[in-house]
Amino acid sequence: MSKRAEQNKISSTTNGVSLEQNTIYDDSLLPAAEELSKLNELNSEIIPWVMKRTEIEQNARINFNKKRTALAFREINYSAFLSLFGLALCAIVFIGIFYLSYLLITGGNAAAGTLFGCLDIASIMMAVNKFNLRKKK
Repeated sequence: MSKRAEQNKISSTTNGVSLEQNTIYDDSLLPAAEELSKLNELNSEIIPWVMKRTEIEQNARINFNKKRTALAFREINYSAFLSLFGLALCAIVFIGIFYLSYLLITGGNAAAGTLFGCLDIASIMMAVNKFNLRKKK
């Protein structure tokens, strides 16, 4: 019972050609009143049938939207979980590198420990900078 109207427009400008496409859907569940009256003239039992089919279609659309919304919420929760899990893993890696640096410095390898510590600090700074760049977009 959906009706579709399309409008295409091509225009030429100094920079090139632009194409504009508009599509309009009239997605009402019931046919127009004129159509219903014509159908009723053909068969008097058609109106209850159309009403029943409309109710079935409406329920199917509601269920579809509920499932789609549930899927979107699940995707958002999954994305948030992955972000937090990744953040926790990064923190564990950074703490592990700091601990390795501490062990190297206390074990007598000050140069290696200092190098690991500096690399860890530099990687933390790069991660924070990358996060800030993503946040600005």
